[in-house]
This record gives sequence, C-alpha cells and structure tokens, in this order.
Amino acid sequence: MKRFKGIMPPLVTPFNEDESFNETRMKEHVNWLIENGVHGVSPAGSTGEFITMGMDEQKRIIETVTAEVAGRVQVYAGTGNYSTKNAIELSRFAENIGADGLLIINPYYIQPPVEDVKNHFRAIRQAVSIPIMLYQNPHVCGYQLGTMDLVELAEEGVIQSVKLANGPAAEAVDLLHYGKGKVDAIYGADPEAPEAMLMGSQGWITSFINVAPRLCRDLYDAASIGDCKKTQEVWSKFVPMFQFAYSGKTHWLQCVKTSLHVMGRGIGAPRKPVSLMQGENLAELTGILRGMGLVE
Repeated sequence: MKRFKGIMPPLVTPFNEDESFNETRMKEHVNWLIENGVHGVSPAGSTGEFITMGMDEQKRIIETVTAEVAGRVQVYAGTGNYSTKNAIELSRFAENIGADGLLIINPYYIQPPVEDVKNHFRAIRQAVSIPIMLYQNPHVCGYQLGTMDLVELAEEGVIQSVKLANGPAAEAVDLLHYGKGKVDAIYGADPEAPEAMLMGSQGWITSFINVAPRLCRDLYDAASIGDCKKTQEVWSKFVPMFQFAYSGKTHWLQCVKTSLHVMGRGIGAPRKPVSLMQGENLAELTGILRGMGLVE
C-alpha cells in the first residue's frame, strides 16, 4: 500500500450563509492548497465539521474533493463514524470513488472498550483495501489506544499509519521505535511539530495548513532533512499564532476559519454553534496574520 508522507490539511468545509455546502469554494480552496505545496488533503474530518453532517453530505464532500484533486496529491478521506457499520459504508464509498487512503478517528463519545475499538478497525480493514490512518485524538474521544495496541494493529496489517493529535512529540517517537517500520507516525497537533518531524515523524496533519500551506511546507522540508536552524526560523513565524489559538481565548476551528476570512479566502463561517471571531480577538488575530506575512 502506498503510504503518506508530507503535509496534509484536514480540509475546512466552505459553507454558504445558510450553512449549505459551497462546492465551488471547496474546489478553489483545494487548488490553492495544491499550488502552495501540500502533499495531500483530507476532506470530511474534524476540521471539516463532519460531526455536523449526515452521511450523504459527507459522501458528497469526499467525492467533490477526490474528483477535483484528480490524482495530483493523495486524498485521505475522513470516514470516521461512531458506528462501525456507518464507518464501513463511508470507507467503501471513498475507496470506490478513488480516494488514496482513509483517515478514521477512534469511535467517540461512548468510549468503547479498547478491544472493541481495535475490532472496529479490523472490521473496516476487512471491507476495504486502501491504507487506513488511525486518528488518535483523546481530546474529543475521551480515551486513546496505547502504543502497543497501535503496533498490534499495524502488525496485523489493519492500519498503516497513525495521526497523533494529543500533542507530545514523544508519542510519535515511541510509535516509530516500537513500530519498527511497520507503522508511520504522523504528527497531528501543533505545539511540538518541529520536534516530532526532526525525530522522524513522516508527516504533519494540522488544521492550520489550511491557512499557511507554504509556510507549513517550508517547515516540513527543513525538518525532514534535519536542518534545525531553518526549522527554527520558520517555526518562529508560527509561535504567536499557536500561542493565541490555544490560549483559551478562542477555539482552533474559529481561529482557522476566521483567519481564512481575514485573508479573503471566502470559506465562510463554521456551522453553529461556532462563529467567526469579533472584537479584540479579531484584531489580535489580524495582527498575527500580518506578522506571518499572510495579510498586508
């Protein structure tokens, strides 16, 4: 199976004022990201607000993106669903319309027993043949699989990679060590991205790639060849943004979509209850974007 390597945004979903899907804006956004150096895109995931969607809408978004990409970069479709049956249906659909891989979050909210979570992914693997990237995010799922649980699934051929969104780079390093080449560790947060990539993480998946794809590509390129000085130079441009985004003053999704709004990217607001920023937060965010060279 072809494995993913590089940077991949979990795509924002553009919405109209009535919260309907804006297909034209999605295509424009995908093309802009490809032009600015991403190695892949992942539609209908957490940043794409899949939790607000029915399965038919999720399928439409996956199909729109896959068709627009047309093989230029890899597409890892977000096919996560608490229900194993629904996750299988979404995953089969994504494979049938040409997705390169699947990005699947652990079953959320009810927090199933670990063995049942592993059986969830085993069942999906029996239904599809393209790579599966398990999305480990204890912040929204309420639990996480241990390193050896992930290695076990990789050794069985169930998963090929893991997106680690908890934050510590040490989790990626542990998975790389114990996985011994059987599973790829993809850093899936922001705070320790340079450390994770300098230590061998094969990629970076973060919502902020939607905002600054070229800078994220520059960071990945520097870190992947072990250029610590260049990595630090690029990373210094991100520090104010991430300090702001995770300060408790705002929400990361609000920050991403408001940034794109300020940049004139025409993505629209998140679906309610999340809104675009206003007032002091908006003014502070605009100043940060200006300092990053993303707005004048």
